Amino acid sequence: IRKKNGFCRSEYVRDKEANLKSLDVAGGAKIYWNEYGAVETGFPVLVFHGGMTCHLEGILSEKVATKYNLRLIVVDRPGCGQSTFPSVCDGAVSDLPSLYPLSSYMQDIRRLLSHLKINDHDYGVAGSSHSGLHAWSSVYYLKPKFVNIFVGCPLATRKYFTENRDIVGADYISGITRSNCWFPVRFQHNIIRFLVLYCKSLMIAMCRFQAKHEHPRNTYNDEIDEATGISSLEALYYMMFKSCEHGIEGTLYTSQLLNENWGFDLDKDVDQAVKKELKICLYHGQNDTIVPCDFVKHHYQNYLINECKFENVEFNMYEGCGHW
Repeated sequence: IRKKNGFCRSEYVRDKEANLKSLDVAGGAKIYWNEYGAVETGFPVLVFHGGMTCHLEGILSEKVATKYNLRLIVVDRPGCGQSTFPSVCDGAVSDLPSLYPLSSYMQDIRRLLSHLKINDHDYGVAGSSHSGLHAWSSVYYLKPKFVNIFVGCPLATRKYFTENRDIVGADYISGITRSNCWFPVRFQHNIIRFLVLYCKSLMIAMCRFQAKHEHPRNTYNDEIDEATGISSLEALYYMMFKSCEHGIEGTLYTSQLLNENWGFDLDKDVDQAVKKELKICLYHGQNDTIVPCDFVKHHYQNYLINECKFENVEFNMYEGCGHW
């Protein structure tokens, strides 16, 4: 069943899988990625995919990237899709962030950019949902020209979360806290993985229901795209399948990183020149049930602008859109 569910009838998707690129980095880790859009001539954008998806996320952006002459470099995060952890992490269960801290991973990303011969300030960064963490981290660890964050988790100090608990929302804070409780979160994600690998029809039905609930515009549907030979719903399913095919450690690792010391504070450790020149764009759906929209608006105005003093931040809110 698992083998059958993992087979995609779209030649376009199978070709992307067959041409997946890889790079050996420090400690025996490997980074895998794929490219979409104007691959030969486009402006490079390093894309970190969301939780429980993978490099196939670029499928949904192929047309837009081509239209606007963008070269999307969609990276499998550690433990997601094909990318692997350093060998020191072998057999680790709950201490992956201490063995492979965010700073080490971002150094490996710099190695990838160097391998691709992409210079500082000659590329952009985009992250969504879980990978809002990595997009925010690029502000400190990398040197992009712009950072775009879609329905991303806000990145702020614990002091900010505590002082603004009413706005942040108890549900969001408890969700962040629960992600550090290893056993229940691991149990929950293993159930999701089982459904993805062995219950394809049920998972697509669940995705369809969630998409309609959050997106009256019917963003995800069963209509076959002529260019890719696959519907947006099926594409979403295969992103999830490839993400957790080899395990769920990648998603759990990022969940735990949200509770760790990121190695920097946006307000204290980012150079003023970066705060003046770097373009940061936030994109959020009003119907988001995972990261509350009011929280993100408050984070944008009171933290990024008033406390951190970023001068070039843009907040875009979309009605009729949710986290998906």
